Amino acid sequence: MPSLQEQLSKKEELLDIRGLKMVFHTYAGEVKALDGVDMNVRKGEVFGLVGESGCGKSVMALCISRLLPENAKILSGQIILKGDDLLKKSNEEMREVRMKRIAMVFQDPMTFLNPVLTVAEQVSEVYLLDPKRLSKEIAEKRIHELNEKLARMSEEEADYSRTKQDISKFQELLQSHGTLGRRELRKAAWERTVDVLRIVRLADPERIAKQYPHELSGGMRQRAMIAMALARNPDIFIADEITTALDVTVQAQILALLKDLRKEIQASILIITHDLGIVAEMCDRVAVMYAGNIVEVADVKEIFRNPLHPYTQGLLRAIPRIDKELETLDSIPGSVPDLIFPPTGCRFHPRCPYAFDACKQYKPPLIEAAPGHFVECFLYGGLPRE
Repeated sequence: MPSLQEQLSKKEELLDIRGLKMVFHTYAGEVKALDGVDMNVRKGEVFGLVGESGCGKSVMALCISRLLPENAKILSGQIILKGDDLLKKSNEEMREVRMKRIAMVFQDPMTFLNPVLTVAEQVSEVYLLDPKRLSKEIAEKRIHELNEKLARMSEEEADYSRTKQDISKFQELLQSHGTLGRRELRKAAWERTVDVLRIVRLADPERIAKQYPHELSGGMRQRAMIAMALARNPDIFIADEITTALDVTVQAQILALLKDLRKEIQASILIITHDLGIVAEMCDRVAVMYAGNIVEVADVKEIFRNPLHPYTQGLLRAIPRIDKELETLDSIPGSVPDLIFPPTGCRFHPRCPYAFDACKQYKPPLIEAAPGHFVECFLYGGLPRE
């Protein structure tokens, strides 16, 4: 049967993760955090990665961006972004990728915002890191504005020849791939910063741009982090539990903002969360993760309507229902396995009510049980793999 990648090859893929294995070296032993993960994010979609704490969701994000700690090691696999294998890139090349193609927003913005720099200094730095790109964008904008101005002027007007000279100056800048002066770049970066703060729905962006992170609320800090991510115009936007530390009202505002931004930006969005409600509201497709494995991938509506993996079924049964009166909530028996000594075969088999001998000995493959619906479980077929 064709692999997950072959099945999805007809779709336009942006991010393709294949057979990713990663471990942490600790004093207690080797933590087998990711165990041959396959995952695919298509261009322009919102993809959800859901699972309980400690299952490897955030580790996936750190692998994609190559921001792993020193005790982490990727053993095998590929992380392909628009045809480029990120695992083959040098540290300097990855710095360029993070600057231009991948943007991440984390759970606690105060941890990642510099407390001694204003919001404007931190957001504008994203623009100033690439002065040639900023100069090109400014030059193209000015040429367009000056041509419109020139079209409204007659040759006899005093400013006519000067306007033509200004157009020629910016055209030469574009042709030479040069950069503007430092003062012009800083002015342009400030204007862009105010614009992007306005895009993320921050009231009075000029005032907020001059403030320090401690002067902002949690929701405002998260919006500032989103603004920094959008400033890069990335290919993929990774949101890692970005609503967890916020109150319910602000969570709803941030989710509404992401919905609106989806229409304005061209990037794919990877939402990492443990909240199935967020997945239902925001995502096109979702992958369910358990103990370092992707156990199910499907369209969001399909996974809520017809969950296949016993773990996914258990998660959905545990959600409180407003249409039924229950004395107790369902729960999944047992506990999350120790990934230093993970179970053999399927890592969920000690907690699975349907486990049989093959589950204890072999890891099941990720197979297509229905069109576009992939599951890692012997209940739906597949040949054992070591």
